[in-house]
Amino acid sequence: MNSDDEQKFIKMTEQEEDIIYRMHRLVGERWDLIAGRIPGRKAEEIERFWIMSEQEPKC
Repeated sequence: MNSDDEQKFIKMTEQEEDIIYRMHRLVGERWDLIAGRIPGRKAEEIERFWIMSEQEPKC
């Protein structure tokens, strides 16, 4: 993976985002467990989504 790929925001559906936020409250940063609840997503994608969403400016 090159640095350009690392900077791209991972797009998730509204349902996927809901699962990520709810699971994070329950299990914390156990990305493998969270990814297991979202078919087709890898733990690395979930973690990168979380990091990027936390860095978004809050309006």
